[in-house]
Amino acid sequence: MSNNNNNNATRSHALHYTNVMKERRKGERKPFHLKTYKTPKEIMQAHIVTGTNKLLLRWDRQILLGLLAGIYVAFGAIAAHVASAGSPSIRASDPGMARLVNAIIFPIALTLIIIPSGELFTGNLNYCTLAIIHHYKFKTGKVNWKHWVRMMLVIYFTNFAGAAGGAYFFGYLTELFADEPYLSNIQSIAVTKTSHDFGPMFWRAIAANMLVNLAVMISTASEDIASKIIGSWLPIFTFAIAGFEHCVANMLHIPLSLMYGAKSDFATFLAKNLVPVTIGNLVGGFVMVGLVYYYVYLWDEPPPSDEDDNNSYDQQQQQQQQQQQDKSSSSSSPMTTEMLNHPSSPSYQQQQILN
Repeated sequence: MSNNNNNNATRSHALHYTNVMKERRKGERKPFHLKTYKTPKEIMQAHIVTGTNKLLLRWDRQILLGLLAGIYVAFGAIAAHVASAGSPSIRASDPGMARLVNAIIFPIALTLIIIPSGELFTGNLNYCTLAIIHHYKFKTGKVNWKHWVRMMLVIYFTNFAGAAGGAYFFGYLTELFADEPYLSNIQSIAVTKTSHDFGPMFWRAIAANMLVNLAVMISTASEDIASKIIGSWLPIFTFAIAGFEHCVANMLHIPLSLMYGAKSDFATFLAKNLVPVTIGNLVGGFVMVGLVYYYVYLWDEPPPSDEDDNNSYDQQQQQQQQQQQDKSSSSSSPMTTEMLNHPSSPSYQQQQILN
C-alpha cells in the first residue's frame, strides 16, 4: 500500500510539473522555484537596487567595507605573486606558465569581495552610476550626485588604503619577498607597470574593468554560492592572464614593489599608471558594460510605480515565489488531498497520534 501511495504522489508531482510547463508562454522563463539564474534584464534591475543601497550606505560602513575590499585584493595579489614568482626557470623559459599560475590564484580577491562583502571602486562604477542615472531619469529623488561623489571618493581612497596597507603589513613586514627569486621579481613590477605611455595603459584598463564587471554580472545572475564563485572566477582569470590593468590591484602591486626597493617612485606611479588606469577602468566598467546593458534592456522601460520603487528586487522575487506556490497549491491534483487523508497515509497517522 505504501508503494502505491508513493507512486501516486510521484505521478501527482509529475502531472503538476507538466501543467506548469504547458502554462508557460513561448520564450517565458521557468517558474521561480525552477530558476537557476537571472536574465540580463533582471541583472540590471538587481544592480540598480544594489547600487541604490550602496549609495545610501552610512559613511562609516562605506569606509570599513572599502578598506576590507582593498585588503582582499592584497590577499589575492600577494598569494598570486608568491605562487608565480617561485620558479624563475619557468618564468624565463615559459612566461605564459607563470602568468597562468598568477591568473588561477588572483580571482580569490573578487570572491572575497562578493561573498563576505566589500566595496570595490571598479565594481561600484557600474552599480552606483547605473542607480544614479535610473533615479535621475525617473525623478525618484531617492539619490543624487552628492551621494555618488561621496561614495566614489570614499571607496577609492579606502581601497587605496586597504591595498597599500595590505602590501605593507602582509607583504612587506612579513618579508615574503625579501629573498630571491621573489625579490627581483617584485622589484621589476613597478618598473614594468610605469614604463608605458597613457594610451596603452588606458586601453588595458578598459578591458580589465569590462571583465571585472562582467564577473560581477555573472555573480549577480547566479542563484547559488558555487555558481557565483565559478562564474566570477572566469573573467578575472582572463584579465589576469592577459595582463590588463586594474587600478585597485595596482594600489597593491606598485607600492609593494616600491617598498622592496624598485627603481621608480610614487610620483611616477601616479602619473604613468594610476591616473590613466583609473580613467580607463571608469570607461570600461560604466560605459562599456553598465551603460550599454542598461540602454539595451532598461532604457525604454516605463517608470516604476511607487510600490515597485519601494520594493527591492529580492522582495519582488519573493512575492513571485509566493504567488507561484499559491498557484501550485491551487492546481494540485485532488487525488493528493485524498491520499493525505487516507487512513494508511503516514501524515494521517501522524495527525491521529498528535490528536
